Amino acid sequence: MFEKTKIAVTIPVFNEESHIKDVIKAIPDYVDYIVIIDDFSTDGTFNKLLRINDDRVFILRHKKNQGVGKSTIDGHLFGVFLGADIL
Repeated sequence: MFEKTKIAVTIPVFNEESHIKDVIKAIPDYVDYIVIIDDFSTDGTFNKLLRINDDRVFILRHKKNQGVGKSTIDGHLFGVFLGADIL
């Protein structure tokens, strides 16, 4: 929490197996929610996401590739659902 506000970060991903872990580690502790939308990656991204041990992480997965715009919208909507004040 930062100044009494809950913060959610949305991360749309597609085939980011080699980078996603470092991206998540770089997110500051004051971020309350990390919403990751796997846009139907064809590499090992989804399996790598499932092994991340961070209580702030929420993983959504599209059943087919829908693009970065739809992934971003879905992540923001989920952040609202979680009660975030800032997206």
